[in-house]
Amino acid sequence: MSEVAGLWISFGFASLMIMGAGVLLVKSADRISDITGLGKAWAGVLLLATATSIPEVVVGIGAIITADSPDLAAGGAFGSNVVNLLFLAVLGLIPAWRGLLTERSDEARSLGLYGIALSATAGALVLLSRWDLAGESNLIAVLPLLLPILYLVFLYRTFGGEMSLARIDPRRLILFRPQPIELPIAQEEVGARPSLIPSVIVYGVATAIVVVAGLWLSDTGGRLSDELGWSESFMGSLFLALSTSLPELAVAIAALRIGSIELALANLLGSNMFNMGIVLGADAAVFGTGNFYEEMGVIHALTAAFSIAMTALVIYRPAPNVEFGRPVAFNWQASATAAGVIGLFVATSLATFAWG
Repeated sequence: MSEVAGLWISFGFASLMIMGAGVLLVKSADRISDITGLGKAWAGVLLLATATSIPEVVVGIGAIITADSPDLAAGGAFGSNVVNLLFLAVLGLIPAWRGLLTERSDEARSLGLYGIALSATAGALVLLSRWDLAGESNLIAVLPLLLPILYLVFLYRTFGGEMSLARIDPRRLILFRPQPIELPIAQEEVGARPSLIPSVIVYGVATAIVVVAGLWLSDTGGRLSDELGWSESFMGSLFLALSTSLPELAVAIAALRIGSIELALANLLGSNMFNMGIVLGADAAVFGTGNFYEEMGVIHALTAAFSIAMTALVIYRPAPNVEFGRPVAFNWQASATAAGVIGLFVATSLATFAWG
């Protein structure tokens, strides 16, 4: 067996580990939010969003620690954005789920606009780091703080606005098939409150698996790019991004199977916000010495621009709403939206391969 084949097997195995652990993270996070009763929005949706985004954080940090590659780390973050949007477009082509491409809720639009703002800021940081003026004034060393700050501000505005997302019961998220809703039973009738310890243990073990697999994936990705002669930007933007976005795909499908288009959109668009605000912020913090954005390739600014265009296609559509969860007749606008998003994904992948 050649070394490249062995590396691909290792890459695939690490990806499967992240996928499996990601599903466990989501289920245990959901259980923790249910038992603690800390609130559906903050303890449920946010905990689930954090769970699905742990792979991106770990792989990005691992790319810097194990491979010393800002390009690989940045590629994973920027690439995850376009991959999530690709998932959204492909899932929206399924007749029963076509509402994913025709829903025009204020919540989805707000999350998309916030994601566009964060992507634009991240792309601007990549370009600004090339200016001598920014380097002489040390302004670029402070500007990366804008991303996590903006993320927190946008998060507060999202939940502070009392959107319908905050009224969604996150306990339904982990169900992969429709099930009847049961009426709540008084605690006196069911006995003692369920223990939190098993769910916390599962969450911790799954997190540890993601950490190990993420570091392994980052190291393997760096070695593969060297062996194949591919740029680290391309390796991160496509293959690492696909691997770390598998938990988001699993959660989106789970939400769609129970008829919750809001959770599916919030999962994918909210993950893009997290990638730009927290993942890149963590990467820059771990990188420490030097300018993280100056060390990465300028191609990532182009990827950010593509993700902005893809998001704009998703959130601005003239198509009317359709009844979600039921097959609908062929809708050319939904199909055109999906075709545009998929076309832009192919374009950004080719651009990263050619110029990365």
